Amino acid sequence: MVEDLWRLFELESSRTDPDAHPTAGKPGPDMQEARRWLLKHAYEPLAMRELSDDALGSSPVQLTRRFRAAYRTTPSDFVIGLRLGRACRLLEETTKPLDWIAQQCGYENGFYLSRVFSSKLGMTPSAHRKLHRV
Repeated sequence: MVEDLWRLFELESSRTDPDAHPTAGKPGPDMQEARRWLLKHAYEPLAMRELSDDALGSSPVQLTRRFRAAYRTTPSDFVIGLRLGRACRLLEETTKPLDWIAQQCGYENGFYLSRVFSSKLGMTPSAHRKLHRV
């Protein structure tokens, strides 16, 4: 759900301000590779330095700048969106405790997931679960 909202936001942004990022929508092969790497490792403990140094041969600052130019989001925000999307699905589809969900989404514990979830989505995980229960 969060991923869908994020993609809708990106589409709407590109329609309303196409000149804001002239390279947006046309990522180079290295940024496509960075995106694939992030998709593959999103639910594991992340080391941006590993991606920037080993995979791309650039600094984390350069990676962030180029990723933002290509995708209109930072690598960290991209991963947070993926993780929260998975958290939303697991909250809706399972009755598993928050600590288990946090581990499945790449967070160390349920407390931290709850803080990120609340700050980004404006509601607690338990409120989200109650809202989407049938």
